[in-house]
Amino acid sequence: MVISMGYFVAFLFWTNETNVPGILNLEQEIKQLRIKPINISERLDFIMSKPDNYHSFVQLCQLFEEFTKQYYKSLLLMKKNP
Repeated sequence: MVISMGYFVAFLFWTNETNVPGILNLEQEIKQLRIKPINISERLDFIMSKPDNYHSFVQLCQLFEEFTKQYYKSLLLMKKNP
């Protein structure tokens, strides 16, 4: 779970074309991102607090799905309005 969480955070920042910050600045940096899932800070806090919980696994899967959809949506909008 911890490794998958790291993949998600890297995916989140790299698709927004920024560097991944340290863990201390994570919440502040997430607020500044253009593309992000709804309630991401609260959801990431839940996953970090209980990484061995099944609901954390489900939540992380949903975050990957939602963010992937938003990323492709942003790509389409960029093609329409260059």
